[in-house]
Parts: sequence; C-alpha cells; structure tokens
Amino acid sequence: MEHMDASSLFANKTDMVPWSYKITTNNFEQKAEKIEKEISTRNWFKNNAKNKDILPILILDENGQKRPFHYKDIIKPKESVVYLQ
Repeated sequence: MEHMDASSLFANKTDMVPWSYKITTNNFEQKAEKIEKEISTRNWFKNNAKNKDILPILILDENGQKRPFHYKDIIKPKESVVYLQ
C-alpha cells in the first residue's frame, strides 16, 4: 500500500491538531453532499472550503462503496462526499 500524507488524503494541506480536538470533544457535524456534475477532489475542496472549515473524509459511490477523499481523484455524478464541519 502506498503512503499518503495528510495533504494528499484530504486534497489540501490539513492541520490535524484542531480536527483531532473537534472530534475528541464531539464539536463537529458529519455531512454529505451528493454530486451532480463531475469534479476533481481539489476543486470540490476549493469550492466548499471558502467560508467554512471542512474536512472531507470519504467518497461514497451509488452502490455504497467507500474510498478515501484524496488528491488527484475525480468525483462522479451520483457520488457523495462525506465530510466533517
């Protein structure tokens, strides 16, 4: 298995210390966004992180298969991004 660092895993440079604290103190919401039009993970992150602090975790396909949200992936229509906010 190939090593992925945090920036590859979340498609952006991510400081995990604040997220670790939020998760430990249960100070977050888990959300999902269904994708209508094909988009790169990098562009999805850029579009959705403008005014809010988010941590994308998984991409869920229409059959329920999960894969990590990471750099250089494409999110297809009918897939969902699961993220923390």
